Amino acid sequence: CGRSGYNRNKPGTFYILKDGDITKVGITNVAVIKRLNQINGVSKRDFVVLHTQYFENGEEALNLETIALRWLRTEYKNPEIKFSGSTESFLDVDYKLLLGFVSPLAA
Repeated sequence: CGRSGYNRNKPGTFYILKDGDITKVGITNVAVIKRLNQINGVSKRDFVVLHTQYFENGEEALNLETIALRWLRTEYKNPEIKFSGSTESFLDVDYKLLLGFVSPLAA
């Protein structure tokens, strides 16, 4: 996510997006559809929303994203093609495995 644009003191949403073989995770304080449109516009990709998890406490969304990114970085590679958000994007992610990883953490 754009760290400078996320406010941990406001409600936040953790999201998982997918475009072909690329999966992207992130957090936002705005409506996920608005963030999706921003990401797709800047990255020239066609991501769709696979999963969202809303948090009244934005710090919890940030913590979930941090843990998810740490795990993803140990298991998957970033795409070679660079775009805005590519450092939070990974190739050939097993979505069920990812969802199984993040869901208990969000509870």
